[in-house]
Amino acid sequence: MLPITLAVLLASTAATAGTAAVIMRSRLRLPRPERMRSLSAELGMTYEARPALSSMPELQRFELFTQGEDREIRNLARTERDGRRLALFDYAFTRGGSGSSARWRHTVVHVHDPALRLPAFLLRPENVMHRVGERFFPDIDLPDAPEFSQAFLLQGMEEGAIRRAFGAGVQAVLAGEPKAWAEGQGADLFLWRGAWAADPDACTGLLDAATRLADAFRRESADGGPVPEGGAPPAPR
Repeated sequence: MLPITLAVLLASTAATAGTAAVIMRSRLRLPRPERMRSLSAELGMTYEARPALSSMPELQRFELFTQGEDREIRNLARTERDGRRLALFDYAFTRGGSGSSARWRHTVVHVHDPALRLPAFLLRPENVMHRVGERFFPDIDLPDAPEFSQAFLLQGMEEGAIRRAFGAGVQAVLAGEPKAWAEGQGADLFLWRGAWAADPDACTGLLDAATRLADAFRRESADGGPVPEGGAPPAPR
């Protein structure tokens, strides 16, 4: 027979686990806006279900936010931490003509940090179709990081500045995010994972990855001196 204290502990643990499972199942049944609203509250972020795209005019400088038609932002969560602004939101647009259009959805983190000095760049996972198109927008390889260059397509007009920005610390963060897409310029950095809306339970990890990436870019800038800003990143294919 189990000692009374151990039996009580096991019963309490089982009850706690059962309660957590019930809460999780209840959360999963909620509509996405309600789940995102709940997540925002847990993270201490403000929440807006259907903000106007014009409420974030800074997005228009970036290629992701000029794609397709019927562009919209949903489930916008915002906060300010350590002198930087953070935003988490769903972004959608339609691409293609009549009869063959597709709706693209991304869950995006935006970091605005005045300490960032990023050259304009676009990064995405490498694949065969990207390599076929390199004659239009060449991939910027990092000579000291062949594995990274094989895993990601990195593009932009200022090759020297981009190579300096993507030092070992930045590479280390992205190595843990093999499905990451990123775009940046100046004080602004965007991170998302593929062409789908992330499950709300995965959004905390996405926020963490974006802040760690911003921290890594800041360290590279501090170690290597100013990183010039300029040019527009190439359009995704």
